[in-house]
Order: sequence, then C-alpha cells, then structure tokens
Amino acid sequence: MSRLETARNSQDFAQIADFSRMVNFPARRGSAAQPYAQTPLWQVHLGMLRDMIFAHRAWSDAEDAEYRAARAVLYDTSQGDVFAPLSEAYLLYREYARIYAELQLSEADPMLLNSAMTDWLVHGSKSQIEAAEATIARLASRSTLPLANDDRVRIDSLLPVDPTGLTYAMTSFSPLSASTEAGWLRAEVDLSAIDPVLDHDSAGQRAWRSWLGARRGVVSFRYVMLVLHREWFTDVIYRGEDWTREGGKVSDGSGTHGALAAVPNRLFLVRQVTVKLDRPKPDAQTGPRVSDDAIHAVLHRKLRSGPRAKPSGRLTASARVLSANAGANTGASLRKGVRPGVLAGRAATLGARKRSPQTVVRMLRTLPHHDNGTDGAAMRVVTPSKPVTAKMAFLRSAVIEKLDQGRIYQRLQHAADLISQRNRNATQEVIPNQPPAGTTRHPPPSDTIWVVGFGCDPLPQAPNPNPNYSWPNGVAAQFS
Repeated sequence: MSRLETARNSQDFAQIADFSRMVNFPARRGSAAQPYAQTPLWQVHLGMLRDMIFAHRAWSDAEDAEYRAARAVLYDTSQGDVFAPLSEAYLLYREYARIYAELQLSEADPMLLNSAMTDWLVHGSKSQIEAAEATIARLASRSTLPLANDDRVRIDSLLPVDPTGLTYAMTSFSPLSASTEAGWLRAEVDLSAIDPVLDHDSAGQRAWRSWLGARRGVVSFRYVMLVLHREWFTDVIYRGEDWTREGGKVSDGSGTHGALAAVPNRLFLVRQVTVKLDRPKPDAQTGPRVSDDAIHAVLHRKLRSGPRAKPSGRLTASARVLSANAGANTGASLRKGVRPGVLAGRAATLGARKRSPQTVVRMLRTLPHHDNGTDGAAMRVVTPSKPVTAKMAFLRSAVIEKLDQGRIYQRLQHAADLISQRNRNATQEVIPNQPPAGTTRHPPPSDTIWVVGFGCDPLPQAPNPNPNYSWPNGVAAQFS
C-alpha cells in the first residue's frame, strides 16, 4: 500500500500499473467482478467518447434568445458576432470593479467604499453585466463537449507507460491512511452472514455450503474501504443531454444492461483473517434413553436370578482400610450401643489411615446430608441384619458397601448417560478451520491483503438526447 502512495522506483511504478489494471473494468449489476479485464475501463470510455455525436447548441430556441441578449450586453455585435469587441458598458463595469478592489486592499474609509459601490451600481451597470455573465455561463455549461475533449486527450495522448512498455491509466485512492496500521478497522462477522455475499459461481457456493454444514462461528478480520479516483474519467459526461451515439445504449440506468452499465468506485480489502468455530454443546434432552419401567424390570430379573447378598454386604475396589485392628475395638463399640456397620457413600473421604469405629461414627455424623444418591450422598452406617459378635476380618484397601437395587439403578443410568454423550460428540466432532472439500487453504501471512469486493455505481441512462437542441441534419431526422 505504501508503494501506491509514494512511488520511488520501477518496482513501485509496476505495482501502480498492476493496481490500475485490477480496479478498472466495466461492471454490471448481478455479475461477478472481472479484475484485469481484457478491455480495461479506460479503453471502453475512450471508445464511447469517439462515438459521441454532439449537438450544435445545447439549449432550446427560447434559451438561444436569452443567450443572444446576454451577449449583446457584454459585446458589441453591430459588426458581427465573430470576434466582437467588449461593449462600452462592459468596459465601464470592469473599470469600477478595479477601483473598488483597490480601495478594499488599501483599507479605505467605509464611507469612501460605500460611495464607490454606489457609482459601480449606477454608472457601471453592475447588476445587468453580472446577470448577463451568469446566463452565458449557465448555458455554456450545458455542453459536455469540452469535458469529453479533455478526457479524450488524457487517454489518447497522456497515458503513462509501465516498466514493460505497456500503457495504463493511473488510478489513485483515498484515504491515504490505508497505508498505515491505524487506517485499518476491526470487524467480526457471523459465518451465516457470509453466504449472501459469496461469488455467484454455483460450484463455489456448493463447496462453501458443503464445508459450512452445521458449523457455527465467526470470522474476525481487519478491513479498509478505498475510494478510487480517476482524472481521466468524468461521469458528468454521461448525464449530458447534448450528445447521442449510434450503436446502442451505453447504460440503461439500472447498472444491468449496456456497454458501460456501471463503474467500480470503491475497493474493499481485508487482512489478518481468522475463523473461530463454536464447539458443539451436547443437548441433555437428546440421545438414546431407557425408560424407568424397562430398567426396573431388568433389575428385578437380575436380582431374582443372581446370588443373594450376604448380610455383611459386597466389597468394592474403591474402598479404604477402616482399622488395622477392628476386633480390638468391636467390643467397645457394642458396649456403647453402636454396632459395627457397613459404610456406604463417599467412603474415600474417611482417609486411608487407621481409625477406630468410634472415630468413624463421629465423622459420619458430621458429614453433610444430600438427598441425591450420587457422589454427594450422605455417609451412613448400614447395619447388618444379624449382630456381629466375632472379630471383623482385616481388609486390605477395601470398605464393605451394600449395593441395593437403587444403587445399581443409579450406576446403570450414569453409564447410559456417558455412552450417549460419547456417541453425540463422535458424530458432531468439528475440525477447526477445515477448508471445503477439494480445496487446500493455508493460513495467510499477517501482511497478506485480500481483495474481497468492489463497490460499483451505475451510470445514468445514456444517451439521453434532448430533441429541442440544435442537432446535425442526420441526427435531427431521428427526432422528427
């Protein structure tokens, strides 16, 4: 970008020529942009200028009478209208205008300035002369012929040449702050908002939608909008009513049809593009579920057909050692009215070191109580159906836990939830920044600038000749 702003060597001028060829092409509404067109915009514009047929006079008969009256005030037309000298009134007007300007520069007394202005209005015909000048300027500006001649000379004779010897029409841009880091803005766009602005190519759209699928996320980037400036293109010419053309319409006014329907006037650039995809969240309400009645029926059959649990309960691998010498403390606990029990719930919180049954009972009473039967269930003592009077066997890394029907149901339900969640994650796994099928995309370097679009303006309906103007004979016959 800095090379386009201040060219210093042949490489910079080569980039300017490349930029000019990229942004100058005939545009059309509903069609994709065509940078580096085979026939650039300046050649199309030059062809239109060469085909234009201009009117002899860009005003009507009534306006022609106004024009002649204004010229009679400014010029002495008694000896002819060609090379007519200035009228006496016009010469006197210019003399009073010079005197008044000198008084202003010398900071003369206000009374003297007022007196000079009065003489200028009365004797110098100030109002009449300035009205005649305005009439001639207004009617003369109706003609676009001078503007067309200027553009024709710039393209035909004054085009620069790039280092390879090819001509191009120089095109500049604003703001110049785009060549600095501060001139770029930051933006973030949802992936769903990109679809309407994609290329109209059907294959490209299919590839994009195939990749997008159910993905959700945002695209973050920095961007800038450049306004293009062309000294060799004057769009006011195409609004004029004093020219026509053989060979069809230049534009229909909508930017859709014509040899030059629209012109690209803005350029959109982005850089530092990153894609952030949202990781899918599993839906707790979806996935395979088993009804409570079916689970209860299976558990009922299992419990009836399987071996009956012993009063002392079953051993679990996650239990801890309760006491290194349980028999020594059993009698003491029975004398206090506390049976040696079977621990259920969060047994790991009791610790791995040796404790007496009294210590265990005190810990159980102080633990908080929860109604659910999962990891936060209350620690409790499950008393065997028969009193235990013998010594308790020494257990290595185990605590006796009774698995009743409700406990088994909770574990089966938890296992079903884990399996369902794993299946959903496997089917909805997203590979971040995966390109569409059949394409290979590498992350752009930080200094890469991408052209993402052009802003085009349609030309007005042209040609639009005014039949009241004075035209050459062949053209005038078309209006009769």
